[in-house]
Amino acid sequence: DHLALNPERRARFAALIAAKRLTVGPFYVQPDNTLITGESLIRNGIIGRRIADGFGRSSRQGMAPDPFGIVSQVPQIWAGLELDSIIFSRGVSTAEVDRLGTVFRWLGADGDSEILGIFQPGMYANAYYWGIPPGTYPRADADTDQIDLAYSLTQTDALVAKHEARRMTSRVLYFGNGVDHFPAQHTTTAVAAHNAKARPDIRFVVTDTDGMVALMKQESVRRTTYSGELRMHESENLLAGTLDARPYLKQQYDAAAEMLEKRFEPLQAWCHGTGLTRREMRETHHVAYAYNVGNNRTIPEEVMERSREYLWKLLLKNAPHDDICGCSRDSTHEDAENRAKRVLETGRNLAMDCLLKVARSIAPVAGARGQVVVFNPLPEARSALIRIRGGIAAPSAMLKLVDHQGLEVPCVLGARVAADSFKLFHSEDFVERADKRIEVDARFVAALPAFGYASFYWIDGTARTAATEVTATVNGMRNAEVEVAITSDGSFDLTDLTTGHRYRGLNRLIDRGDLGDLYTTTYAPDGAAQAQPGSATIELHEALPFSVTWKVSVTLPAVSTGLDDQRKTRSGAREDLRVTFFYTLEAGSRDVRIRSEHENRHRDHRLTVDFPTGLDTSETQAHTAFDVVRHRAPFMQNACALFATAAGAGRRFTIASRSMHSYDAATGTDGLTLSKCLLKASGWVNKGLVPDWAAPGGDCIGRTIVHDYAVQMGAESDGHAEIFARAAAFVHDPVSEQYLLFDEQGAGPGSASFLRITPGCELSAFTLAADGRSLTVRFVNLSERAQSVQVEFSPAIRVRSARRTNLLERTIAKLAARANAVTCRARAKEIVTLIIAISTSRPDATAARRTRSGPKAKKRVR
Repeated sequence: DHLALNPERRARFAALIAAKRLTVGPFYVQPDNTLITGESLIRNGIIGRRIADGFGRSSRQGMAPDPFGIVSQVPQIWAGLELDSIIFSRGVSTAEVDRLGTVFRWLGADGDSEILGIFQPGMYANAYYWGIPPGTYPRADADTDQIDLAYSLTQTDALVAKHEARRMTSRVLYFGNGVDHFPAQHTTTAVAAHNAKARPDIRFVVTDTDGMVALMKQESVRRTTYSGELRMHESENLLAGTLDARPYLKQQYDAAAEMLEKRFEPLQAWCHGTGLTRREMRETHHVAYAYNVGNNRTIPEEVMERSREYLWKLLLKNAPHDDICGCSRDSTHEDAENRAKRVLETGRNLAMDCLLKVARSIAPVAGARGQVVVFNPLPEARSALIRIRGGIAAPSAMLKLVDHQGLEVPCVLGARVAADSFKLFHSEDFVERADKRIEVDARFVAALPAFGYASFYWIDGTARTAATEVTATVNGMRNAEVEVAITSDGSFDLTDLTTGHRYRGLNRLIDRGDLGDLYTTTYAPDGAAQAQPGSATIELHEALPFSVTWKVSVTLPAVSTGLDDQRKTRSGAREDLRVTFFYTLEAGSRDVRIRSEHENRHRDHRLTVDFPTGLDTSETQAHTAFDVVRHRAPFMQNACALFATAAGAGRRFTIASRSMHSYDAATGTDGLTLSKCLLKASGWVNKGLVPDWAAPGGDCIGRTIVHDYAVQMGAESDGHAEIFARAAAFVHDPVSEQYLLFDEQGAGPGSASFLRITPGCELSAFTLAADGRSLTVRFVNLSERAQSVQVEFSPAIRVRSARRTNLLERTIAKLAARANAVTCRARAKEIVTLIIAISTSRPDATAARRTRSGPKAKKRVR
């Protein structure tokens, strides 16, 4: 940011960095650890290292002083970025510091990766304003010549005492002279010199974090080993309310990250690896090229590659812990919303350009009128309910759907004649033919290959009626696996038809007043508003042969609209609080899918839904970045990513969610209850600084908050990889699009997997490598044991060689590539990066197409 404003200072910066007077890196931003994806943590380090290394020297220390907790896989990620340590101040309890020491060995979840954990007593800015006496808030300018050397000695003694009060496992004490709230103190060297004379038993060294860690490494100290997340509820400065604040920010980040990780990058890598480099003409008019004849083609490959890093940088600017946490001023978060929208829109345009290239490469079935291509971004084959809407050219609305082998796919089809002739507005030309324009709205279940695409086609004929596999019952629904009964308070009972076990009162709505702020949550003493019998109106929303959806509107009557003037209890002003739920059950599924919609009209409250599991346990498990961690109930606002789960008595109960990020757990006579937060509303960043830190946008007044989550049942014996795979199948939808068919279709297969990987692995990245030619494959072995992992590539990608690398793509070992497959050993929870060199001498995949006679020749619809 500084050089963006002052580009003429670049040479001076480089000289200061070379002279070790200025340290940069290793990260692009200081992100929150628990609210962004694991791949985001990796890209933040890769981009940050590349920028810092471009100046000749990057810090090798993972400075992470302020995030509200640190995930368990940070040691492995940091080590993969060639970092030595993490320097932190939050997330660890006083008792744990006394056990571990101020400096300890932190092992990654793989049991092998290791970095130094360096705790900062007195927080990260423990020596700022060194020699500047305290005053009224705000304090004097830190960049002042007026210093009190005697007072600096008092500060030094107090800070040494803070270190000595803990279990000191290093004689190198961290004095952090600087903070992100104030300018740098230019008198630091003079103050240090005075302290060195006055305290001859202490050696004062003005250095950076690299210098500090180098001194620590010279010590002969046997240090304690720790493994797990640094996010202990006993830590007094954890500020767990940030997990729930402004949920729309978290949702926007996750959606944008999914667009890059699960859609654009894999499709771009496939097009690059299979030679789909030709710029295809888009079928629909692109707003960016209005009336520019001939410009409505897909983005060139080289522009796509440059856009990829641009989008990652744009997205990561939303990741800092005071941004995505929702605990800053409203203007900060308005900027974040804009950035997320830009990433989503641009990422989608790029992803759909790539999917269009895939569609054009496929040989259609005979007699096809239109084409549907569906991409599955997960490494497991699956069936998914797909909805397609759009126009095709056909003689009539009598159509049926077939797969790439010509076999009919049952569907629910609504088709109508929208126009007696077909005309497609196109930047290059108009496509016209005598066929009618048929608007279709279809739902069907697509059988999808693992991490690849399948194609489907509209042909003339009468669609076969799909067999009914889910039935609507009285205020409920049933398939072969489970039965759902919705009760009058809006919750539902769920019966496992295999075991006969019944869960009661799931998704019960509760609202509580919140005396806290965007950082913290403190429930008001005047109780909770809870859904009661008769609170809900229940109506059948949609019944299809392969899914049933109920709409359930729940009203909590006369709920306080905020807090009293003293912010000690809920106010007397009241208004009904309404939440609408949509409960969906699909064929062959044990999941109950839930969507909540709520236009918020209340301030200072926390809205949750409860799930009584009936399990006689206090142990829960939660998915975090590349790991599954254990938590012990009771607690409020513990961190999670895709799911939270608990098990006992042979059964397992899981809540999977898009952008879940926090969950509660309580124990009682009826067993364990898990809870999900729908909204934490507060209009204050810090209640101790009211009204100075007002943030009215944090109350989300007038904003519609939407959540998508699911109840998933399983067996107690299910491993981490199995639980994750079920949750991921709910969270990550396939990508689908409908296309016309042109004369210039390719001859490629109608269905293909980009790659296949050994079960038990989470695929984190399939993208172009840093050299712009090779492919990067990154995965984590989520199983609880080491295993041999094979990555088998599609025959369309010709593997030339392979190597295993760290996260910076520096070679660890060369690997044999046999029969287009690569095999390596992966420890439990190990993150593995492979760089795959591919053949570039293969014929262009578009060569089998018919050629056009000239640039202005009309395309003819087949």
